[in-house]
Amino acid sequence: MRVPALLCACLALAQCRVLTKSELFERIKCDRTDPAFDGCLLDAVRASLPDWMDGVPDLGIPPLDPLVLDSFRFDPVANPAVNFTLNLRNVRVTGLRGLIVDGLKVDPNNMSGRVKVRLPHIEMVSDYDVKGRFGMMEVDDSGHLEGEFDDIKIAAKGNLKPYKQDDGRTYLKVNKLRLDITMGNANMKVASKNKDFQSTIDMGLELFNRNAAQMLGRANAMFGEQAAMYAKRMADEVLSKLPLPDQML
Repeated sequence: MRVPALLCACLALAQCRVLTKSELFERIKCDRTDPAFDGCLLDAVRASLPDWMDGVPDLGIPPLDPLVLDSFRFDPVANPAVNFTLNLRNVRVTGLRGLIVDGLKVDPNNMSGRVKVRLPHIEMVSDYDVKGRFGMMEVDDSGHLEGEFDDIKIAAKGNLKPYKQDDGRTYLKVNKLRLDITMGNANMKVASKNKDFQSTIDMGLELFNRNAAQMLGRANAMFGEQAAMYAKRMADEVLSKLPLPDQML
C-alpha cells in the first residue's frame, strides 16, 4: 500500500510538514479498502498539524511558523501588460500555524491526490528588488515591504511517479501539480529606497489594498504557477529522503 508516502506528498503540496521518518509511517494507519479511507487520512492530517509546524530536523526541514527564507524569486509568464521579476530577500512569514485542512482525497492506485487548505491570516516582511514593466510604466526599484493577508484558500491537485536513486531503492517525486489560490483581504506597506518613486508606489498600494481579492483573482494563473513550482521543489526534497518500504512496492 503506497498511501503513507502519497499522503506525505499531499502534505508537502499543501505547505504542511511531515513528521520524522519513523513516525511518518507509524502514525498513518488507514486501510485503503475501508469505505471511510479519506476521512481517516483527513483526521490523521488534522491531528498531526502542530507536529509538522515544528519542522523535521532529520529530513532537513526547518520550522514552518515562522517560515524564514533567504530568498524567493517571482518571475511570472510575460504578457503585454505585465512583465517583471520580483526578488524577495530575508523573507519571514508568520501565521502558517493557523492552517486549516478543509478536504483531502487520495487515490493510491494511480498515485494522485487532491487537498484543500485555508489560512485565515498570515503576515510577511521582506526586502525586495523588482524590475520590469507594469502597463506603460517601467519599474526598477528596491526596498522593504510588509503585508497582512486574510482568508487564503489553496486547492492543490497532483500525482506522483516512482523512480530509483543510486542506492537502488524506490522513491517518489511529483509528476504534475496544479494550485488554485484565492485571497480575501490584503494590506501591504512598501518603503522604497527611491524616495522620488514612493508616491507612485503609495497610489498603487491604495488601489491594491482596496481591491486585493479581485486583483489577485485575475492574477491567479501567474501566482498559482509560481507557487506550484516552489511547492513541487519542496515536496520532491522531502520525498527524496523517504524511500518506499518494500511492502509498498
